[in-house]
Amino acid sequence: MYTFTHIKTFIRVVELNNFSAAARELNLTVAAVSKHVSQLENELNVQLMTRTTRKIKLTEVGHQYYLQCKNILRAIHDAEAIITQTQEAPTGQLKVKSERYFAERFIIPKLSGYYQLYPDVQIELESAERVPNLIDEKFDIVFGRSIQQSENIVQKTITTTHFTICASPGYLQKYGTPTAPRDLVNHKYLSHAHRIPNDQLSFGKNDHIYIHPHLLINDSDALLHCALHDMGFIKLQNYVVAEAIRNGQLVELLTNYKSPAIPISVFYQPATYLQTKVKTFIEYICDGLPETM
Repeated sequence: MYTFTHIKTFIRVVELNNFSAAARELNLTVAAVSKHVSQLENELNVQLMTRTTRKIKLTEVGHQYYLQCKNILRAIHDAEAIITQTQEAPTGQLKVKSERYFAERFIIPKLSGYYQLYPDVQIELESAERVPNLIDEKFDIVFGRSIQQSENIVQKTITTTHFTICASPGYLQKYGTPTAPRDLVNHKYLSHAHRIPNDQLSFGKNDHIYIHPHLLINDSDALLHCALHDMGFIKLQNYVVAEAIRNGQLVELLTNYKSPAIPISVFYQPATYLQTKVKTFIEYICDGLPETM
């Protein structure tokens, strides 16, 4: 008779789309993984998937079975989380992903205080500028603007920001100060390599200019430092450049063309009973965040 182990194996094969990858993750042999899926199919008397040497494809009934099994496992996870809720304090490993500047300014300064309250939580924090997959990478919490689309992920807006265009006084002294969006085409644009598209600047629903980037870098901090060294103008989230603007190292440009608000969100996996380590960390980090930054 098949067990929850067989169901879990089937789910990981589907989600990883690979028997070998599922075997490595589950610490089983490929033969054992294949046997689990075959036993499940034999017990159910249906074919759940078709297999070739290169890919796996769910049958129609296999897809429906997968969705139902996911719901069942989620319900079991929620039931287990009830036990966690009875603990006096959160414990265990907490895997968190954040955009670098948000981590540096709003998470890292609070870690010491969080540890004083909850010393038994082990935090693994990834601070990087990339779009993660919360489910596949097993993150408990993601702070940022977006994640790779995953089913049923909880998303809550915790603050907002906006894009600010700015350049250094030294650069403006050499190349002049733009007074309208079209003036930017005559300037050196330093763009984020992950921005899509990276050759377009928008100033309203139907107001766009196209400008070939002078420099592409996949890191906001590096772009900021390039701008501080008079290399060109940048367009970054306001909270990344706000301090440099306040102290006169950068000058905000085209202030009459404000960009719309951009939500900064927290993402986490759905659960009827949210684990205390997740709940307490989100609440502690979000406490006192400005409405916009």
